[in-house]
Amino acid sequence: MKSDDGVGPFLGVSLQDQIVAWQRWQKSGQRPELHSAVRTFDISPPEGGMFHVLGRVSLNRKWEDQERIQCNVCRIEHKFISDGYVASYDDDGFWYVIGPVCGSDEHQTAVAGAIREHKNREAEKVAEGIVADTMNNYSKWREYYYKLRNAVEIVFEYHNRFRKIAPNSLRALSNIRKSGGALRVVARDAGFNADIGRYQPAVTKTVGRLAGGDFFQGNCLAMKFLRDAVPILELYFADDKTKDDLGEAIYNAIESGKLQKLQNMLSGGFDALHRAHEQYEIACAGLNEANFKVLAKWTANPRNEAGLHIEYAVVEGEVTVHFLDDRPPLEYRGITSDDGYSILQIRQSELQTIDFLRLELRLAAAPAA
Repeated sequence: MKSDDGVGPFLGVSLQDQIVAWQRWQKSGQRPELHSAVRTFDISPPEGGMFHVLGRVSLNRKWEDQERIQCNVCRIEHKFISDGYVASYDDDGFWYVIGPVCGSDEHQTAVAGAIREHKNREAEKVAEGIVADTMNNYSKWREYYYKLRNAVEIVFEYHNRFRKIAPNSLRALSNIRKSGGALRVVARDAGFNADIGRYQPAVTKTVGRLAGGDFFQGNCLAMKFLRDAVPILELYFADDKTKDDLGEAIYNAIESGKLQKLQNMLSGGFDALHRAHEQYEIACAGLNEANFKVLAKWTANPRNEAGLHIEYAVVEGEVTVHFLDDRPPLEYRGITSDDGYSILQIRQSELQTIDFLRLELRLAAAPAA
């Protein structure tokens, strides 16, 4: 028989066991008010008591009684239809039903905190793989995302300027990338050799290799892949988002049976982020001082296969590259060499090394043999 006096039936019972008991009651298809641990509507929760959310409760259309659900905070017998919660209070042993927006501001704040705690707890318990890794290492993933996003934006700006001020040089380097990246000079011209009485093809000699080949093409691939990742990861790592938002998304996915969909979405986001990172490193290699040193030495030979002319200088960590086959458009005329050729200035300190953050997948435990 239900009693609302004395010690509640769950005094001293662990929170996890109470959650299991509540879930079992939900599955039985009965209203929350009928459980022996739930206080009647006219009894308020203990004032200032520490409480924990056991689960969500909404009107079930299969219940025989379709009256609204009670709220112990408001002390109203028929209060709400959906999105309420059942909570337990420390040192009490009873359960209380709480409406979705009930009580004072202070109480609502406390309820909101307990709901977040409940959702995060359920998310961490049920989630696995990529979802679990994101939840467990939320701060690391957020920091990694922002650091890489900012770094990619820097190389994108360099690529954008390069593409606008030195299109001829970029096109020539792109062709070299397509042919494997070898920097060749002509060692012998093609033509008829009278000594042997036949035509001979040209002979080239490789004197170096182009670093960061993928950077030297029409599109900045690091930015392309970052743009694939951002719409997904901003949902959970945006400035106004916290781990609680991710926990709620996981909890809702579990409740709606869409956990696999969330798993697939995060997987796609992180895959694009890692591909952006790979292309960022390639871009850094292409913009590195050592690469332009090799290119300048190669193009100093007038018999370089591409017919390019590139010079460079380094002053206090800033590389200034002169593209002698390009003259900039009007909006960039203020940044040219004395003779009007295009200049690209690259601050090497902006090309940071960023450690890859790998997924530490926590897979579901294998069933016992």
